Parts: sequence; C-alpha cells; structure tokens
Amino acid sequence: MCGPASLVLSQTSEFWLPFADSHETIISTFGLYDGISRDKPLLLRLEVSPSSGNWKSYPKHWKVKYDAPAFLPAWCSEWAEYDKQPVWQHPLGARLLPVLKKWQACRVGQRSDRLVMRGGFYWTYDKSQGTGTGSLRAFHDSTFSAHDSNVMLFDSSSGDIYGGIAENHGFGSVHVYDGGEAFIKSGRGVAHLKGCVVADGATAKIEVYCGGIAKVVRCESALVKPLGLIRQALGIERAEGRVTLEDFSSVLLYFGSTKCYCLTGPQIVDLAKITQKQVELADREGRLNNVQGTPYVAGASNA
Repeated sequence: MCGPASLVLSQTSEFWLPFADSHETIISTFGLYDGISRDKPLLLRLEVSPSSGNWKSYPKHWKVKYDAPAFLPAWCSEWAEYDKQPVWQHPLGARLLPVLKKWQACRVGQRSDRLVMRGGFYWTYDKSQGTGTGSLRAFHDSTFSAHDSNVMLFDSSSGDIYGGIAENHGFGSVHVYDGGEAFIKSGRGVAHLKGCVVADGATAKIEVYCGGIAKVVRCESALVKPLGLIRQALGIERAEGRVTLEDFSSVLLYFGSTKCYCLTGPQIVDLAKITQKQVELADREGRLNNVQGTPYVAGASNA
C-alpha cells in the first residue's frame, strides 16, 4: 500500500494528487507512460514523509523513500544510495521541495486552516479544521466534521463523525451520527451519540478502554430503527441520555470485558437509570451474559 506523501517523477516533471496516495492512481489520472516492463520503468515512485511523524514540520527534513529501490529508472539509477535520505541531501531535493510544500498545504492543517478532505490522508494541528472524507489525524485543539472516514483524535481535538470510525486518544469529544463508531482510548475522552439514527442492521458503537475511566459516555436522543443496534461502553463509569428503541432493535451495554446487558424494543431507555447496582444484581442473578453467548433481554423470559 502506498503511503503519504506519494509522488511520481519523470525525468522532467513531478506528479501528485490532493485526494489520493496511490502511485498507480497518480499515473492513470495523468495518463503517464511507464515503459513496457516492471524492471525497466520510466517513472520514479516516491514516498516522502517526516521520520518524526510531525507532518507540520518543514518538508526539507522529510525522508525520501523509493517505492521500488531495486528497479530505478535509467535516468536516476546512479542515485540508489540516496534511498531514505532527507530531501535536502537528495539530488532531486530542489525539485521535490516546492512540490512537497504544495502537498503539505492540501493535506496538513495549521494555524486555523480549513482543510477540505476528498480522500487520502490528512492531519490537523493548532485549531485547524478538517471537513469531508478521508483518513484524518487530529492534534492539539483542531476540529473535524468527517463523513465515512477514519479519524484519530489526540490532545483536546474534537468533532463529528457521520459514518466511519473515530478513535479518541485524547481528552476531547466525539459526536457520532448516522451509524458511525467511536472508541475512547485514553480514559479521559468523551464520546456522544447525538441525534443518531441507527437502521437496517447498522451498529453505532461507543467503547471505552483503559480501565473504563472515561467520565461520561452520553447518548442523546438516539433513535434505533428495526434491526439497528447500539453497543455502548466497555466498563463505563456513567451513562446518560435517552434512547428510543423500535421493534427488533436493541442496545447492548458492556460491563467488564466479557459481560453485556441487553435491552430490546419497543421501549424508551433512560440510560441514567441503569445503575451499576442494577447491573451487579443482574450479574448475581445470572442475567449478564458472555458477549459470545445470547445476551439477556430485558422484559423477556430468560429461563
């Protein structure tokens, strides 16, 4: 799989895309010709990235990696020794630096920038904002509104996920809409299901890791349609809000790593009233089931 920043070079020109990280997509988009055999290419495929992982750093210091170091074009075959060297030390550095600055402006948000994501990898820092679809890593106080995306949050970043997955590694918050998934990874973060409609077998997830010490996991005005499912919380400290369950829909509340508590529709569930004491009682009565087994269904005969 090609990684960012993916570039394709001919002997005289540089090519890249603001919305894709695949060398083959770049080649096909620009209609480039790469010769007749893999071992004698005409084009140079590069992946250039910061070894520190800090994408807002100056591209001059990023490392140049050959995608296929054993098969370099004839026009640059003498530069094999420069694989994984910094841009400023590479013979192509003067060509690469202006291209990487443009790539960085499209993919990396800094100082309150507004990034429009259209596919590929993105990073936001310093109160910048990312909107659209892509794989986003959000740092510092940045925000996002992502559709069908994969998002990781760090520090105090926060935002909305409409479909896709958000992993909260910091102490900011995630709002999950329309079948999205949120995972609390730090124990300090917050996740919300807000105005969420879960339907047609979709699953909205909020799961808390690191000992379940997140302060609040809240589900606000969620409507679960037939065959929909909300999985909320792994060892949570507190749950709040109301969930409306229609026929053949359910909410699974996870306690510990292997037990779950299941409520099915039609009913309105007030999560705040499902106390830890109630769960402990259900556990003593054998009404908490292993996740792999058939979960306890509230209001039904479970003999």
